Amino acid sequence: MKEMKKFYLNRWFTLPTLGKDIFRELMQCGVKYDKKFGFRISSETNLTRFTSAISDALGEEIEIARSCYICDDPIESEKATLCENCIDSSNSFSLYVAKFEAQMEGL
Repeated sequence: MKEMKKFYLNRWFTLPTLGKDIFRELMQCGVKYDKKFGFRISSETNLTRFTSAISDALGEEIEIARSCYICDDPIESEKATLCENCIDSSNSFSLYVAKFEAQMEGL
């Protein structure tokens, strides 16, 4: 059985050229776009609408997955923001703050 394509929350990804209509639909879903990094879905994205649009455009089923805010490793929990390794790290708070500051500088 073919594995579903995963799209991770808060992680940049690229897509093949899918046309203006799909691009417009993604923007209406709340997907962020940057010419340099590509696309990014977040908690602000209408994930149901995004999933439907991308599945139709790519012709395959997709899955929304979560990743650790600090290291980007996949996480299974619906509520977690950090993976177990980052939570257990003695400097997790410093790493979290540094990543947040870096993201704020990029805005």
